[in-house]
Amino acid sequence: MASEFRKNYTDQVVTVEMADHWLKHYNTRNRLFKLGNVEMYARDMKIGKWTQGSRLIFYSDGTLCDGQNRLLAVVKSGVSTFFDILVGATVEEGSNIDTGAKRSVSDALQVKGSPSWIANKDCVGIVNSINKLATHSSGIRLPHYIIENFAIENERWLRPAVEMAKAPKKKKLSACTYYATLGVALRANVSIDEILDFNQRYIHGENFDQSKCSVTRLREYVIGFEGQSWHFPYAFDTTKRTHRALQAFIARHPLSKLYAAPNYVYPFPTVLSSLDAQKLFSTP
Repeated sequence: MASEFRKNYTDQVVTVEMADHWLKHYNTRNRLFKLGNVEMYARDMKIGKWTQGSRLIFYSDGTLCDGQNRLLAVVKSGVSTFFDILVGATVEEGSNIDTGAKRSVSDALQVKGSPSWIANKDCVGIVNSINKLATHSSGIRLPHYIIENFAIENERWLRPAVEMAKAPKKKKLSACTYYATLGVALRANVSIDEILDFNQRYIHGENFDQSKCSVTRLREYVIGFEGQSWHFPYAFDTTKRTHRALQAFIARHPLSKLYAAPNYVYPFPTVLSSLDAQKLFSTP
């Protein structure tokens, strides 16, 4: 049943001061903030990528029903932002908010109409992994438009890596970081046939060629690792081992033991332009 007092306001400017005031005085019924989402929203707002039409919801007594993360993002970004605002929501409406699945980055790309090879979780994960490996940090969750632009510009070598990642996953072996590692080898003009051969032997463990045993050494290392070797921060080391294994595989150089190279054999490109990075990491 609708509230007796109910009003919609379209395209309302919410200033930093308004957002801060509402959070301090009217945000009394919500869960803990999701700070990862807050940072992502704030970055979008700072670089002018926040899409109008997002709605803030208040109960009829003025208490905030939905939108605390977006309001905190306004405060953190220091940017006045447009919202649609509904005042007069019922308790029943409030209890149903966010009980379903949240829209992911790949969902946003699909809704936007991005090519199917870009609008899937493997592509999103691979590009995020490339960013982390390139910066040697845990990195940030990249916005959908950054991922789309990077994917379009680097389709030649990124798309084959995404296609490989679509194959049935193998526990501990398959990871977006691993496919990111193969992708940059393709970027460095390593033969796609060599990459496919390496991947086939790595994933399935079928290798009877001693001259290609480096891939077996990598597989043994990853499976024998206590924990998740492809998870950060361990992934930096595993990636260097993968590059060394691939280099030896191509050269048909048998390895008795697989050590990590001091640096990546195949460099990782920068995902964020200097301007993007400045906008995303700058403080208001």
